[in-house]
This record gives sequence, structure tokens and C-alpha cells, in this order.
Amino acid sequence: MAARRSMSQGLSVPDHVTPEIEREFIHEGNGVNKQERNISILQKETREKISKEEGSDEEDIWIPVTFRLPRSLIAELGIFSAHQRAKRKRPWKKQEIIADFLRQGLQNHSKV
Repeated sequence: MAARRSMSQGLSVPDHVTPEIEREFIHEGNGVNKQERNISILQKETREKISKEEGSDEEDIWIPVTFRLPRSLIAELGIFSAHQRAKRKRPWKKQEIIADFLRQGLQNHSKV
């Protein structure tokens, strides 16, 4: 069993860590962040190419919105989403389904 240490001992920098080792650690950590950033940029570009090829008229920016819905409607939405996914028919994500239905409803109301 490991010996118990105080919090200050646990958070202190060990004696064997030199400033050079700290700089190397920070430098290597920054490289990983750059790699992750580059990967996310590539993934975003790939998604944009796919969406342009599919001809989707989906907006680039999704704004988070919070609202309450009846439990029965959420269950129906989940079932509809599962059926759409099984048919491989878009939209199948719940947020995309809601956005599509809202868009259609607003277009129908504006025609009246």
C-alpha cells in the first residue's frame, strides 16, 4: 500500500524534474494539440465536401436551443429516427428531423 501524502506534497513538482524536462513536456504537448486541431480541420473539410456532393441545403452553423416537449412526442421522434436510419433515408438525427419539420411547418404557414 502506498504511503499517504499531504495535498501539498502530492501537488508539488518532483525534485527530478528539471526546467529542460518541463520545456520538453510542454513542447510535446503543444505538438499533440496542433495535430488534433489539424485533424479536426480535415474532418470539417471532409464533411463539407460530402454535404456539397449530396446536395444538402443544410446550414453550416447549428445554434443550441433548449425547449421542452411531451414525453410521447420524444418517443415517437425516437421511433421515427430509428426507421429513417434503418432505411438510410436522411434526415435521421433527431435535431435534423425537428429542424426539417419546423422548416416545412413554417413554409406552410407563410403560404396561408
